[in-house]
Amino acid sequence: MPYGPRLSEHELRSVARQLIIDGQLPILFAKRLVASYGAGSPCCLCRQPIEKHHVEYQVTDAHDGGRLSFHLFCHAAWQLECIAIRSTQEAGRPERLAGRNVAQ
Repeated sequence: MPYGPRLSEHELRSVARQLIIDGQLPILFAKRLVASYGAGSPCCLCRQPIEKHHVEYQVTDAHDGGRLSFHLFCHAAWQLECIAIRSTQEAGRPERLAGRNVAQ
């Protein structure tokens, strides 16, 4: 599969939300996205390798300069969860995740 894991959008978004809750993925809206062929590094969402026949989407975390790498569908699921959480916050309903407010 050229786009990544064989998980449904619902499953990927559920994993993304849990990784955000656990502090393993940030709520981040990248201003720059770099795409290239995979080099075998693990996807930050599904943890599966991003193989040479996949496209790897790389985002730099502005907070720590770390690189986040994703399959196409994994990146999309992560961004959708970032939007969902941020929308909840902006609507005046700070969402409680893992016993703490998610701030950005």
